[in-house]
Parts: sequence; structure tokens; C-alpha cells
Amino acid sequence: MGKEFAFAWLHTLLAVDTYVVRISSNPPTSGNERSKKLIEGILWSRWFVNWYHVAIGWVILIFTVRHWTTTWTRRKRARALEGRAGEARIVTPQEGDHQNQPKYQANWSSSSSSSTLRDEPPPPGEFSNSDYVHPERTPLLPINANHSAERPLGNLYCTAKATLMYQPCPIPLINKELPSNSLTMLVLTLLGINIFFAFYRAPLSINYIFIAADRFGLMFVVNLPWLYILAAKNQPIKWLTGYSYESLNILHRRLGEWLCLLGILHFVGMLVVWYTVLRPVNITFLRFIVIPVVYLGLFTLLCYELLYFTSIRSFRQRFYELFLGFHITLQVAALAFLYFHFHTSRPYVLASLGIFLVDRLVFRLYANTIMVPATLFVQPDKSTIILNATVPQNNTSLGKLDSNLSAGQWPPGSHLFLTIPSLSSSGIFQAHPFSIFTSPPSSSVSLLIRAHTGFSRNLLHHAHSDLSQVSVRLDGPYGSTLAISLLESSDLSILVAGGSGIALTYPLASHLCVRNRRESDIENVPFRDAGRRKVLFVWVYRSAAHLSWLLRNSAGVDVNLIEQLRGNGVEVLLLGPTACSDSRPDVPKIIEAWLDSNERMYSNPKRRSNVGVVVCGPQGMTRDVRNGCAGLVRKGWNVGIEVERFEW
Repeated sequence: MGKEFAFAWLHTLLAVDTYVVRISSNPPTSGNERSKKLIEGILWSRWFVNWYHVAIGWVILIFTVRHWTTTWTRRKRARALEGRAGEARIVTPQEGDHQNQPKYQANWSSSSSSSTLRDEPPPPGEFSNSDYVHPERTPLLPINANHSAERPLGNLYCTAKATLMYQPCPIPLINKELPSNSLTMLVLTLLGINIFFAFYRAPLSINYIFIAADRFGLMFVVNLPWLYILAAKNQPIKWLTGYSYESLNILHRRLGEWLCLLGILHFVGMLVVWYTVLRPVNITFLRFIVIPVVYLGLFTLLCYELLYFTSIRSFRQRFYELFLGFHITLQVAALAFLYFHFHTSRPYVLASLGIFLVDRLVFRLYANTIMVPATLFVQPDKSTIILNATVPQNNTSLGKLDSNLSAGQWPPGSHLFLTIPSLSSSGIFQAHPFSIFTSPPSSSVSLLIRAHTGFSRNLLHHAHSDLSQVSVRLDGPYGSTLAISLLESSDLSILVAGGSGIALTYPLASHLCVRNRRESDIENVPFRDAGRRKVLFVWVYRSAAHLSWLLRNSAGVDVNLIEQLRGNGVEVLLLGPTACSDSRPDVPKIIEAWLDSNERMYSNPKRRSNVGVVVCGPQGMTRDVRNGCAGLVRKGWNVGIEVERFEW
């Protein structure tokens, strides 16, 4: 039955109008060796590609074990930090050698104050003119170049970890950004698995090219559900591996590119079949492409190729709303064409469609979504908006489940999708991601929105028109808890933000303040000496007007968020405005100096400090910080880093 079915499929493929052209004039017999091998090869491919899901399952299992092992280790460290509250002490000159007393603290207190923001020279008499150097052109902290090489964790381990953490520079000429080496290795591993399943025992000779072309088509359809899982905002991979959709998005894009290549290879293989088998029996190319199975496949390929070209970074950045529209309409059309293209694709198409509908309709438009009124506040720089929305607590309607937003709880560093139906005719179909610029628990949500083009520019014009009240749809929260778990389990926590990235790092820093205060209350020790966790908060800002982002009005009183952090023991360093300088601050050197100073001030000879770094900002800055951390790992530091970025 299997062989008859496969041969009937071959006959259907070659049907043109009322004519039926067969590879042989009769069904295959034991003597027709070529037809027999074709059928056996096709049936074997049908069986073989099922093992692809097993291979991908093993990859996910490895990352699942790694995630939950890391989670258990970090929770153990966090509990140990709470248990050691008050244990660490600052070494004083009376208790230790005066020569070993770090000079960092005196310098740090001045560099973390608002005086670093001024661009003018100090008052007369404070310093001589020859002593003054512009703050952007000098190290803000003392640099100890000979750091901790005497305490290596193991040269081989440190070198391997640093190499995986390192992120290469963009490709010259095309300025194509490359991911970290660890992510590149993962992408190459998945690509290797795909290449193996696409080419193993797939003959490329002309007589049997149909088997290879069929295999390429099979690999296309078996990858479709994975493509949609990686793109879904609500999916099980996050719970298994800890990576949210924004971290998995690069895998979604690379898999989409691989599918486009598979589709082209499948089409080229079928063209070879036409040229070698059908053209000699007077089947023209035009008559070939009007066969239903052929033109439906062509339409599917065209839709996915257009999806690829409209998803290129330059197109996304210039025409984001158009990109969103194409992404929805083209994929729906592609699934429809593929469903009717050939019946073996239908289970995978239905699975992909089910993933898409459950994510979009069940979660994003129902379970995770609330409609609330919001107020827009235009900031002094005239190009930034802070949106404040009051979230009703325990909002239930028609049996709708409470979301984390309506419960006033969300993990620090989360983001949500904002939709404003009244902003434009297409506003109801647009959802844009923004970090939640509010520390939980809270009954309100603040979003920091920088106006660029499209949606954000229209929203700025709307706010300037004295229309500060809008009704918004909030979908979320989304995001990973990897950053907060890393910081909670670290002795030395560092948060680095560039520009609007402070919307993500501030709630994380505020959460650490709450944790430190809780440890202080538990052990009944002075708050600033609670535990060993020390926190550094660095913000690189472009314009002095951006400092207004940090002002909040609480009960009629203006509150400075940075001063709140300082009052809770966080060491804050504001670097800017960078628009007034030809160079940008050397953040990796600042981090290394701070770590070196704190390692000596809060040293414990029985253990090494665990360092957690979270960075959010422009590509260049995040790459510099990541590579700076890789350099520290190479020197022997226990450094973990999480880079947070929004990117489709």
C-alpha cells in the first residue's frame, strides 16, 4: 500500500490538464529498479524526518537541565546571602594595614554625586586651572590594572567561559551585528542538525534528484511548528529553559532564513525533475507551473520569501508598522497555500496555526490583556513621553483569569505590549513593546517612550495636542527572570543602562534594595551593612534633559528615583551628557575598578565574590560591557552577564 500510494503521488504531480504523463507507462514492477528506488527513498524520508523532533527535543532537554540546575544554584546562593546578613564588614585603617586601605571610597563619593554632571570648571580656589580636566576625558575611578590573576578558577575553564561570552565586532562594510560566541555555537549546532536531516541518504544524482527535492520539502514543513513556537510570546520553552521569546527571537529569524533556503532548494529540485523528465515528453514550463500542486507551492514560496525580505533589520527599523502587517497577512496566506499544496504538510500546518491562534487569541487578546485609561506626560526634552496607567486590581470579567498586571505583581525587568486604538485607523492592530518603568508591587504602570517614527512619533504629536488622556490596551507582562535571579544570587551586582534602557534597570535596582532591606530586618543589623550584596547602578545618558525621567510625583511631592537608590545603599554613577562629548565613557574600566575596590573592602578569604551584570542599551555599549565581562572572566572573576534588548 505504501509503494502504491507513493507512486500514485508521483503520477498526480505529473498530471497536466487532461493528460497524464507517467515516469513509466505502467505501475512499478520488480523489474523497474529506478521506480522502486524512488518509492523506497521517498518512504524512507517520511520515516526519517520524524527523528528530527527527537533531536530537537534532546537539545531542549539539555538546556532545561542547565536552566533548572542554574536556578537551584542561584536560589541556594541567594539564601546564603540572606543568612550572611551583617557578616561582611568594611576594613578600617585601625583593623588592617594602612597601605592596603583602598582609596576608592573617597574618590567614589565625589564621582557619584551630581557634580559629575557639570561641564564647567570648578569654582576659583578649589583647584588650579592646570588641575582641571573635563570629566568625560578622565577615568572616574582609579584603575587597578593588575587584578586578581593570582586567584584563577582554572585557566582552561576561564578561557573557555570568556571565549563563549565574547561578542565579535560587526561584519565590516555591511555592518552586520554578530551575536555572542555561545549563541553562534548554538545556531551552528541547530543548523548542523538540519543539514544532517536534509542531506543524509538524499541522492543528488539527476536520476534520483526527486528524493532530495522531496526531502527539502519535508524538512520545510517539519520545522514550521518550531518556527511558530519560537515566535510565540506564550510558549513552553520559556518555562523549560528560562529563555523568553525575545531571547529566542534570533533562533526564530535564523530558522526562518533556513526555511526560505529549503523552499528554494525544493523548488530548484522540482525544476530539475521537470527539465529531465517532463520536458523531453513535450511538457512546457508554462504547462508545468499551472499544475495545482506546483503553483500552490510557488505561492507558498513567494509568501515566505516576502516575509524574509520584509523582516530584514533595515526594513523593520524604517517601516515597523508595515512589517507587523506583512508578518501577519503573509504568514496566514502562506499557511493556506501550503495546506492545499500537498497533504503531507497538513498536520504541520494545522499545528502551526494552532500555536499562532492560541498565542494570539487565547493569551494576547484575552487572558493577558486589560483595557485601562492612561495619562501622557511629555518630558522636557520634547521627544520623550512617560505614560502612566492605573491598573484595576483583581480585574475579572466573564471568568477572565487575573493577569499579573491586574494583580499588581510582575517580575522586575518585565515588559508589555502597548496598543492605543484611538491613535490611528490601524492603531488597534499595532502592539509595541515597552519596559515597565515601575517597581512592583504597584497599582500603576509607567512606560518610558522615546519618539522615533511611526507609532511613537504619532503618540508624541497626540500628547502635544493637549490630548493627554487615552485608553490603552496592555498585553503582558512578558520577559525572563534570568536577570533578577542572577542579581539576587550575586555578592556584587552591577546594572548598566544606556539611554532609555534605564526603564529596565531601575526596577531591578529597586528590587535589590527591597531584598537588602529584608535581609537587614531579618538579622537586625544596620541596613547598609546587610548581607554582602553591593550594588552599582550606572546610567549613560545623552542629554541633561533626560534627568527629568527620574522625577516622580508621589502624593504631591517630587521624588528623585536616583536619590532613592542612593538612600538605600546603591552606589550610583551618572555618566553624561554624552552628546557634549566626542567620546563615550569607558564603562568596562569603571566596572573593573569598582569590582576591584569592593573585592578588597569586603573580602572574605574563604570564598570568592559572585558578580552579576545586567546591561540594557545601544548595541555598541552592550557589546563593550559584555566583552569587558569576558575579560574579567579570563582574569579569574566569577562573572555572569545578562544582556536585555528589544528586537524582533
